[in-house]
Amino acid sequence: MSTLPHGSAIGSLVMGDIPYLDEVYVFPAYLDRTVILCRRLVQKRLYSGACVAASSGDGPEAVWEPADDLTFARFAAGIIGRVGEVFA
Repeated sequence: MSTLPHGSAIGSLVMGDIPYLDEVYVFPAYLDRTVILCRRLVQKRLYSGACVAASSGDGPEAVWEPADDLTFARFAAGIIGRVGEVFA
């Protein structure tokens, strides 16, 4: 729940008529919001795994993973582990 005052200038400007918007999503960059969202989905067990990758568009070497806990290697390991459980 947001702690911004609903009638304040910043509360009205950013929050508008959405009093349930989580404050953590108000100011961070899109990539940071994506990391926060994916972490929460996994922590709340709504997703069994997630991966976040970003690119500047300058070729394959320009791809990076902004969060150590949301790497492709961890995501793939989770899939492989789950497949092993299903077929065991």
